[in-house]
Amino acid sequence: MKNIITMLLVIAGFSAGAQNFEKYFPYLGQSLSSAVFIYDDGYVMAGFTNDGSIPGYFYVVKTDLMGDTIWCKKMPEVNEGSYSYLRSYTEDANGNIYLAVNYNATADIVKISPDWDIVWKKKINADFRILNITNSKDNNLLYVGLENDTAYNVYKYNLYKMDTEGNILWKSERLNVFDYDVHYSLSIVEMDDNNIIPNLCD
Repeated sequence: MKNIITMLLVIAGFSAGAQNFEKYFPYLGQSLSSAVFIYDDGYVMAGFTNDGSIPGYFYVVKTDLMGDTIWCKKMPEVNEGSYSYLRSYTEDANGNIYLAVNYNATADIVKISPDWDIVWKKKINADFRILNITNSKDNNLLYVGLENDTAYNVYKYNLYKMDTEGNILWKSERLNVFDYDVHYSLSIVEMDDNNIIPNLCD
């Protein structure tokens, strides 16, 4: 049985000449596409895959408006062989993309250039996960982080602000403490009065 990934996009109305299509990418092996970026000339699909040659690497596929492959880039440097998946992502005003990758041995955040090259990687600590990341109004990064406090067997949630070079600017007081793992942060809303509202749910 072939391992294939299916990308189904309903794109009518997004750009001139765009049509609905369904495409298969068998060369990616066992894959999970976590993000699709829309451009004037096509799409970029990104996620983690394993085609048997390199275990668990990050991939990027650029297609035209009909979903036909223009290029495919393998980026094993994102996770260096550790099991990972893309939890959240955001884009800054300069077109750089920030990936929040969970269960990654070498990085919690990866900055990718507009040409899809790695700019930097940052590992915050071993028991840390980013649940949601977004671009702030002043072109920095806001993210909700989950930390497993193994000493007390609880999960702590904080809001962080980071600049685009990977420096943490501030960390909030604990948003909450749970004795179970809350799996999602659906949104981070920055209000006009500069208050920030993160959403947590299980």
